[in-house]
Amino acid sequence: MANKILIDKFSNSINLYKINFIEFTKSYHSNLYFNRSINQLKVNELYDILIYDNYENSAWICHSIYDLKSNKRQIMDGQHRHEAVIKFIENNDNYDDKYLYMTEYEIDDINEKESNLKALNLFKKLNNNSPLNPEDMPKNKIVELIILLKKYLINLKMTVNNYHNIYC
Repeated sequence: MANKILIDKFSNSINLYKINFIEFTKSYHSNLYFNRSINQLKVNELYDILIYDNYENSAWICHSIYDLKSNKRQIMDGQHRHEAVIKFIENNDNYDDKYLYMTEYEIDDINEKESNLKALNLFKKLNNNSPLNPEDMPKNKIVELIILLKKYLINLKMTVNNYHNIYC
């Protein structure tokens, strides 16, 4: 596989790429001044996902800006995944066939006011997710109860239908 494959061109300045792990670690950087601090617990959690299934059942999507003037790529969403991939490469030999997807937004020059504002607004849009609260999570016991109830009702319906067929 090539290091970087253009998958789609959404507009003149937005592209979707499939990139391998090596390209991701070498060509993309997560040191934008408005990026959040790296949370090592999150990095370890993502690394464990990579190890758990050898990245066979995952498809990570990250977002970056490509500064046309400096020819640099900065991660806007995915810096923890970036660190997890670095850790994965450092600790594993099987990474040649691993890849992820990168949506890349081109800007003219991060040091110009207009481009900087565009990058900052994009960062805010990409990173506005709120964490799930415990009450947002599905309750396993409730799901199990619903499954049992559905089975019971299906069995009850079959019993009623059979009763009706026999005695009518």
